Amino acid sequence: MFMKKKLLFCLLLGLAVCGAKGQSRIPSEQEDSVLREHYEELKASAYTIYNEAYTALCLKYNVPKSARKPLRHWLALREERKVAQNYIYPDSIVKRVMAKNALDELYQDSIDIILIPYNSNISGENISYALKIASALNLDSAQHDYLKEQALVFARQLRENPRKDIWDQEMKILTNTLSKKQQDRFFSLKNGVKVGAKTRQTWEKLKDAGLTEELDSASEWARTVMYYSEEQKVWDLYKKNANLRKKNLAELSRQMPPAVRMLDALEKQRRYEEKKGNAVKELVW
Repeated sequence: MFMKKKLLFCLLLGLAVCGAKGQSRIPSEQEDSVLREHYEELKASAYTIYNEAYTALCLKYNVPKSARKPLRHWLALREERKVAQNYIYPDSIVKRVMAKNALDELYQDSIDIILIPYNSNISGENISYALKIASALNLDSAQHDYLKEQALVFARQLRENPRKDIWDQEMKILTNTLSKKQQDRFFSLKNGVKVGAKTRQTWEKLKDAGLTEELDSASEWARTVMYYSEEQKVWDLYKKNANLRKKNLAELSRQMPPAVRMLDALEKQRRYEEKKGNAVKELVW
């Protein structure tokens, strides 16, 4: 039974490492021999280390229940292989540390891709969100794999330079990868709370001005939501390009629904009266 457990462990280890994205390095014969010969010792030594590593990640990142098992899996494999280096290089701390660092790097992608959909600070916030709502977007396997691959590219870039601005790159990847329907769904879900709040504020201002009675509340509410959704989409797509953003917002304004147009008129009137009031104050002084 014990031998079967050891063989099963080593077989799963080899298959797991082969199957991981960006992790094709199979344990060397020497490492494999150590893993087989010292299985129980390795497992016991690595247990505390990988539990601490897991706890550290949980303290730093959001780790939902569905991500816990695969995260523990990769951490356990990584730490067991790292402990094996103590047997392979008992007389060379430099070689041990180099080998362990290489294993940390080897398993980083598999750990990152588990965490990215739930933590926008590892990769880009937009591509992370797209992966989080992959089911809602109905991504096919090719789209899903490509977005995961690009998210990992961004994660590596941000690890080297946390201040790197990747917004435009994200938008280019998403607009080139997602269909029009998927893009609309993405922006709708991403900005839903913000759009809903803005629509409620619009309605409240119009109501305070006694203008909502002129509107068909159900249909006009829906049109206002759609307009603000498109407006926010423009802001997202052209966040880093003021000229294109201004041009697209101007084009969109031609489709302004009555509720938004009425609010726009109210805001212009308020600014005019405010400016006029300030001018009077200056004359008085």
